[in-house]
Amino acid sequence: MKLTFLSSMILLMGASLLAYAGTDMKEMAITPTLRTDSGFYAGVYGGAQFDTDYGNQRQTLSGTPASAGAVGVPAGSNIIPSSHFDAGWGGAGGIKFGYTFNSFGACQGLRLQPALEAEALYLGTTSTDTLNAVGLTGSGKQSYNSAAWFVNGILRFKLDSMITPYVGVGVGGQYLTLHSDATIPSLGAHVTGINGSDVDFAGQALAGFDINLATHWDLFTEYKFIDAVGTDLKVSNVGGTGLDYRYKPDQIQQHLIVAGVKYNF
Repeated sequence: MKLTFLSSMILLMGASLLAYAGTDMKEMAITPTLRTDSGFYAGVYGGAQFDTDYGNQRQTLSGTPASAGAVGVPAGSNIIPSSHFDAGWGGAGGIKFGYTFNSFGACQGLRLQPALEAEALYLGTTSTDTLNAVGLTGSGKQSYNSAAWFVNGILRFKLDSMITPYVGVGVGGQYLTLHSDATIPSLGAHVTGINGSDVDFAGQALAGFDINLATHWDLFTEYKFIDAVGTDLKVSNVGGTGLDYRYKPDQIQQHLIVAGVKYNF
């Protein structure tokens, strides 16, 4: 009996130790976790439109001049060569909202992270030009105020650093408004209130970098190249001269530098 009891106790203790050891191993097991750095973000920025190229600068007048002083101005379409077209500096400001996907390793110390964002911005600038055509000379000043919107694809280069460079491209549109006045000595007129607007297809390329300040918060700066195509602004009977004005460059290329703050949700 004693031997049977002792054998039973030994078996029970052995079973208990095995059960404890099994529980301990489960508690010590390390469950692998997937690395995730995806999420939404929102940003706001401001800056300058420091250079603008107006493509072929094509401007036309059509119709019969009401002033007899406009000697030599043809009654049909008249293409106005621009002997001088100078763009001034302007302001820019906008907002963006996007989503960054999980990053993936590219090489030692570098992870690539794609993102998709929607963006809306304001652009404003001025320009001056000198008109030079047969029987028609003068000068004008233009003010452009635009609203642009884009959907951008972004690729971020995540380094072992607080600075993250990125590049991107986008497609969208631009609502362009023109407010202008012109002095035309051959018509004896100073014309004001030359206003027009148009909606153009636009694309952009951008490059910049984020600077991580604190949890959730980044500063960023960005260069933006925006190309609006298909501009076609029309103004009828400009200043009562009997002429119709049309501004139709092949493209308007805008160069911007901006900086802002971004919050990562």
